[in-house]
Amino acid sequence: YERIINKINYDFDGVETTKLSNQNLLGGLVNNSCVCEGYAKILQQALSLVGIESIVVGGNGEKEDGGHIWNQVKIDGVWYNADAAYDSIEVHKGNEMSLCLVDDSSVYKTDYLIANKCDKKYVFGSSK
Repeated sequence: YERIINKINYDFDGVETTKLSNQNLLGGLVNNSCVCEGYAKILQQALSLVGIESIVVGGNGEKEDGGHIWNQVKIDGVWYNADAAYDSIEVHKGNEMSLCLVDDSSVYKTDYLIANKCDKKYVFGSSK
């Protein structure tokens, strides 16, 4: 997660246009720049390679005509939200990440039918 948010820049110039290249793996991994959908797909792929279940979900974002995309991640049978795009923007501004493995109250509301209820925040550094 930290490698993704540190190495990839949010594509502010491309957010207003519909460019396929900033919404998939290529944008982030080849061009080091993508929008929220690209971050979510990269994170989902990376997690699948190490056997961690995750899905891509979305909901209303700040754009009037669009929304926002992030991940839900299952750890020890519990679902959490992870918003790599938001955290990447914050880290590149010099702030701390704050939306890695958080509950539903911390992220945009989703209306995706496949979305899971995330009612806990993960406590880093604990054994459970």
